[in-house]
Amino acid sequence: MNKRANHSFCVGYDNVIAGLKGVILADHSYIAFNATHNAILGGAVHKIVVGDFSVIGGGYTNSILDGDYCVIVGGYLNTINVPGGGNCTVGGSNTTVTGSAGTAFGNFNTVTGIGGLAIGVEASAADGAAIGNKVTASGVKSLATGNLMTASGNYSRASGNNGTATADGAVSEGVLSHATAAYATARGLQAIARIAGQQAVANGAFAVAGDAQISDIVQRATTTSATVGSMPGYLLNPAQTVQYRVMVTARDTATGNSATWELKGAAKRIASAAAVAVGSSFPAATLIAADAGASGWACSASASTNSVVLLLTGAAATTIRWVARFEVVELGG
Repeated sequence: MNKRANHSFCVGYDNVIAGLKGVILADHSYIAFNATHNAILGGAVHKIVVGDFSVIGGGYTNSILDGDYCVIVGGYLNTINVPGGGNCTVGGSNTTVTGSAGTAFGNFNTVTGIGGLAIGVEASAADGAAIGNKVTASGVKSLATGNLMTASGNYSRASGNNGTATADGAVSEGVLSHATAAYATARGLQAIARIAGQQAVANGAFAVAGDAQISDIVQRATTTSATVGSMPGYLLNPAQTVQYRVMVTARDTATGNSATWELKGAAKRIASAAAVAVGSSFPAATLIAADAGASGWACSASASTNSVVLLLTGAAATTIRWVARFEVVELGG
């Protein structure tokens, strides 16, 4: 037996329409009093509890618990629940959307944030997008695609197989590659980007990810006196040897006087000991070009605890900006 409210239409068996202007063409389904202008168009055991102008297309045991202008295309045990929101679209099996304007298609997917997208199997998104198998995009506006990928940093991106981008703006692309520092990028097979802004590329590893790779890192600093200052460089892991090439550019912000250098060398750590130069010392910088007004400026490489850093000498009462590109070949073990 069917029961319906005014201006409603019901076909099938054991249905209830308590809300105005509802349509049910199914069995064992229900449209509640607080839900108007809704439709259930096929299948069985569906319900629309709160919200207006929503549709369940078919399938079995699908629910719109709260939300306006929502659609469950079909499938099994799918749920939309967005109090005060709406505009969600769902299809597949065991998929749940609790973020307004969310979209989910596939099996066992979830969307929890506004405008999130989850497509595939066990894909989970906040307000970003997760597309693939067991991928998670939990960071703000993050993107995860592929298999077993996680983008948990805000505005991060992870694409490939079994990799992560866990810091803000981080990018992981490839297989078993991980970007763990802000704005860092790890690409290829078993690359690790652990320094802010690092771009690491690998083609496999000897023992652990990151022990055979190359990296590009951009660093910057400002000096305002002739006192020696420092610029962050490359942080070595325990039991690691690196070869580096650094290109340095400096410019006086007032006059435009400029100078450039190139530094080449190598450093290592024995087990957990501090970083030291390979050989007797760090090689001196090579001056590439300099204006006459920059003749007193200088830079050199040095070890500082576990890092290779640049020591910078500017000029008194002069604001000089320094930018360096570190190219590093990294070998662990």
